[in-house]
Amino acid sequence: MNADPTPTPAPTLSGRVIAVTGAARGLGRSYVELLARLGADVVASDIDTEALADITTEPATSGGTITAVAADATSERGVDSILGTALDQHGRLDGVIANAGLLRSGPILRLTADDLDAVLAVHVRGTVLLTRAAGAHWRSEAAAGRPPRGSIVTTTSAAGLYGFRAEAIYSAAKAAVAAFTIVAADEYARFGVTVNAVAPMARTRLTSWMPAPETGDDPMDPAHVAPLVAWLMGPDATDVTGRVFEAGGGRVSLPTGWTSGPEAELWSSTDLTQVGATVRDLISTSPVGTPMLRATPTAG
Repeated sequence: MNADPTPTPAPTLSGRVIAVTGAARGLGRSYVELLARLGADVVASDIDTEALADITTEPATSGGTITAVAADATSERGVDSILGTALDQHGRLDGVIANAGLLRSGPILRLTADDLDAVLAVHVRGTVLLTRAAGAHWRSEAAAGRPPRGSIVTTTSAAGLYGFRAEAIYSAAKAAVAAFTIVAADEYARFGVTVNAVAPMARTRLTSWMPAPETGDDPMDPAHVAPLVAWLMGPDATDVTGRVFEAGGGRVSLPTGWTSGPEAELWSSTDLTQVGATVRDLISTSPVGTPMLRATPTAG
């Protein structure tokens, strides 16, 4: 497997300023490191100050830099701090990556209201606040005669596309991110901003159940997702927007998503037998979708 990146890559993102949330570990950290190696000036944010302190802030050989910012991406103040750091230090903002994540596992009947609030806050609220704040900045730039070429990457999940057994709230939150991304792409297109989502397949704290190889290259290394995200941040992806990608394990795919399927007439009726027959006929003629995911055969 040819997975090792070039030691000194061409600085294809030179001059671009990109903010990343959930940057201290896993996927976020792999994004930050590759972006900087490609020449970008990166603002890396996380609420975990200890893990964040381990991120190097030395300039990369390609000229990119990393600035660490301890901030809560679920609050407006935190988002303002993240983007404010980018603008204060570099005078511009070219991209944001909403990567902060949280998992509260368990079947629906075991979940608490606090679990629901926490998961939705990180995945949905955090994504929306970051997207809104970045969009407001770019709209102002466009109005001032400085058309932006902004890029937003949100983080969904295969759980949000297909469902994940015993992870109903996480799946719902990630489905919300995917739908939000498509609508945001439509709204932001008028001032030159792309919005795409990535459903990563990688070993992180949220997927620690994935078996790891004892030797050799790890297909689930988050570094295998980073190249797609970096490309979406770059100048060659300005015509790609409103897409949801799956990436990881050395593969990238473009899910077809919800599409209109078989249909039949159904008018006002008290004949529920006929209604049932119509619905069952539709089910029998519909294609079988991707099965729901599960961590283990006995999950849930």
